[in-house]
Formats: sequence, C-alpha cells, structure tokens
Amino acid sequence: MINIRRFLTRGAFAVLGHEWFKFFIRNKFVATICAEMLIRKLKKVATANSADNLNVLVFSAFRYKQDLRCLAETGKYSFWSIDAGLMTSINAIFRKRGLTEADNYFAETNPEVLRLRIAQQQFLMHVLTRMQKRLDLDVIITPAIHYRSEYDWCRAGVLAKLPTVAIHKEFTLIGQEHIRRRVKDYLDNRTIFTGSRVLTTNETGKNLFSKAGIHDPSRIEMVGLPRADQVLGPDSPFRIPGDRKIATLFSFGHYSGEMEDIPVDRRSHYFSWGNQDGFVKLVAGTHTAFAKAAIDRPDFQFVIKPKYVTKEWAEVIEELVFEGTGRSLHEIPNLRIVDDEAPSLMRDSSVVVGFNSTVVIESRILNRPTLIPMFGEAKGALNRFVYFNEFLSLFETPNSAEELHKRIVELVDGKATTQGDDSNELERFVRKHLGYADGRAGERVYEQLKIAIGDAQAMYDKVAIANAGRG
Repeated sequence: MINIRRFLTRGAFAVLGHEWFKFFIRNKFVATICAEMLIRKLKKVATANSADNLNVLVFSAFRYKQDLRCLAETGKYSFWSIDAGLMTSINAIFRKRGLTEADNYFAETNPEVLRLRIAQQQFLMHVLTRMQKRLDLDVIITPAIHYRSEYDWCRAGVLAKLPTVAIHKEFTLIGQEHIRRRVKDYLDNRTIFTGSRVLTTNETGKNLFSKAGIHDPSRIEMVGLPRADQVLGPDSPFRIPGDRKIATLFSFGHYSGEMEDIPVDRRSHYFSWGNQDGFVKLVAGTHTAFAKAAIDRPDFQFVIKPKYVTKEWAEVIEELVFEGTGRSLHEIPNLRIVDDEAPSLMRDSSVVVGFNSTVVIESRILNRPTLIPMFGEAKGALNRFVYFNEFLSLFETPNSAEELHKRIVELVDGKATTQGDDSNELERFVRKHLGYADGRAGERVYEQLKIAIGDAQAMYDKVAIANAGRG
C-alpha cells in the first residue's frame, strides 16, 4: 500500500529542490516570509530592560553558551538565538544542482557561483532588514570569523546596515610556530571576515588577524574572554568552595592542541582510529590513573567532564576506563561522566586534572590544585604541541601515570599542593592567554559593539548625504 504522507513529503521535497522553483522564490517577498519564519523560531537567550541595553541577534549560540551567559549577567544585552537549521535551508535556495563550488570560499572563480552569491546576499539583506525592524535589533554577533555557512549572512548584515561582529573565541591557546602557520594559511586562502568588526581574546589573536589581513586592523580589538569574567572577579562566587567534594578530570583527546598533519580519516574530531596517532599514551594513562584513584577512594566523588558530551566521547572514556582498570564505568559507582559547567566543578574540586585547555587557566585562577600530566608523548615526540611550557611551574606536572594516580589520591586525602604560588607569574600567565585579568571582558565587548553600531550609522549617514547630493 502506498504511504500517502511519505509520497507527498517526497513530492514536496522534489518540487522544493527543483531549480525552477528555487529561481521563482529568490525574491523580496519570499525573503520577508523567511524573516517571519526565523522570527517565529528565535530563542530568547537573555533579556535586559535597561535603557541602554543592546538587542543582539546571535549566530551559532550553541558554540559559546558560557560566554553568552556571562555577557548577559552584565544586564546590558538581550540575546536572540537564530535557528541554524533554518539558516542552512535558506542557504540551500541559492545552491544549484550540478554546480560545484570551490573548496575555498574566497578563491571562487566560477561566474555562476559568484552570481548566485551576490543574489543570496541581497536576499539575506532583505531578511535581516525585516528582522531588524520587527525586533529593533542593534547588532549581530558570531563566535568566530570562519564559519562558511555564515559568510553570506555576515556580509548581508553589513548591507542591511546591521553591524556584524565576530567575538572570536579561539586562540586563547596557541604557540608561536602555530601562529606563523595560521597566518600563512589565512593569506594563502585569502580569508577575510565578511562582517563589520573582529574582537579577540588576547594580543596574540589580534596580531595574528592583523598580519593575515583578516580585517581592517583598526577594526580588530582585544577584549578578553567573556566567560572568564565569572572566575576573574574578586567577588566571584566560584572562589568559595561548595559543599560537595569532588575530583575532576577534564577529558582530552589524542588530537589536543595545534597538532599538524592530523589525518582526515579518524575516529572522531579528537580521537584516532585504533589509538594510533596523537597523545595516545598520555590520554590512556591519564584516564586510567583517574579511574584507579576513584577505585582507591570509593567514599569520594570522581567526575569526568568531556570537552563535548557526545555519545562518541563517552564511548571512548568507557573504553579507556575498562582497558586501564578491568572494570566498566558502571562498576565504579563513584566515577561518572558529567556535563556540569566547568567553574562549578572547579569550585568544588579538591584536585583538577587537565591538559592543553583553558580550564587549567581558570582552575589556577581559582587557586585549585591543578595537575597537568606530562608523560608519554607530552614529554616526547609531541612536546612542541604542549601549551603552557613556559608556565608549568604554576602547576603540578606528574611525569608518569603512576605519579599522577598517587598525587590525585594524596590531594583527595587533603595533602597540600606543590604547585607554584608566584602571583606575578600567575597574572602574566593569565594576561598572555586571556588578554586581561580584571574580569571586565563583558564591558569591553559592550563598548566595542556600541562602536560598531556607531560606525554603521555613520556609514549610513554618509551614503544618505551623498545620495541627497546627487538628487
């Protein structure tokens, strides 16, 4: 028997995907409909009612939830999160079956692709103009300069006189040799940010983008890391230990840091097939040591926080625990995988274990005993990909899985940490990676967004005056 619903659904998709239909709907009227659809699907992430608050449209909100929450706590932002799936569907209106686009967006030479790109940007300009009028939007933000699906949206924002700002959340951790490689890659690919302004966490990111020609250097500013405000402030609630007592491992993968020549064919973004490549011994030894400590101290809670809590990452952790201890994760009742926010875990932790991550910076800011395992590949062939080599005196750095296991148990039992306590060195460390140590990144972001809005208005006024002169 024919499934009528499935038949009609397939028929609808066939019509919607047909080139003549796409050609028919590439117009201002349909752009208005798309804007209304997007508005209906918007999620209000935060609301502010002050006279000087900004109404902000957020691209890729799921990529920087903590930063958005910390920005919202300043009381100066109302955030609207746009639906990424609908954005993708709208992009598809301007994709032509059989027409292949260049892998590098900025190296495109096919005149038909370029024609469709211009048409898409004009269409999206109408979409965003409609949304701006309906929601009284002030600005658009995105967490990075390089999301290909957003290039035309960022450009359309500029055309719609709605400034689009990248609060680039990366480059908190990057070595000098990797800076040179990144600059070369950006220059070779002719990468630019198609929006209005770029905000970086630290001086390293600002200099990198300026050298690479990502944007006008006068429109690239260092603001700090918004999510770090919650731990940097002297009155941060995370400085006061909580009631629960835990040990925390911030799980990391084989491909941790700015590694080179990472194979395309791999188990997942952070893990190799068959434990063949990357920080294999370090990952296995660290997870084993942590699990063994949990077995040794059954009256204490041990938690593992993956970078991304996915089924794939959880499976890897379960495999590592079983291979290292002979017990499944379920057989160690005081050891579990969690998705709690990092500062909450650090606040309650007697010991924090992490590697090549900003979490160890935040943990150290909160003065928690912080262990960076330095054995296996971290001491050998991949040492050049280890972050913080310059500041390792601020941490405990166990040089074997056995020593890591021992120190975790000792710190859980209340023994004192041996990490360095040079406050000047700690501040230098924080400033290098987080830009500032004052907990005011949210305020600087607000100031820069206001400047971007002012620039957009000034450009609009300049064009209006020029047009009036022609009349």
